Amino acid sequence: MLAGKVVCVGKNYADHIAEMGGLTGPAPADPVIFMKPNTAIIGPNVPIRLPAKRITSAFRGSWP
Repeated sequence: MLAGKVVCVGKNYADHIAEMGGLTGPAPADPVIFMKPNTAIIGPNVPIRLPAKRITSAFRGSWP
């Protein structure tokens, strides 16, 4: 089963903004809301594939 939509929230806490080391700019007045395609979801025990030429990678996840 695929999700109908994936709504994400970013830059919503100071520790994460600090971890990014200024790569993504200063903290906004409000959290950043963005969407990802439902094909961005992978199943359990599936490796996360990252691009070979990336500057940095950060991930967070939660499940209600």
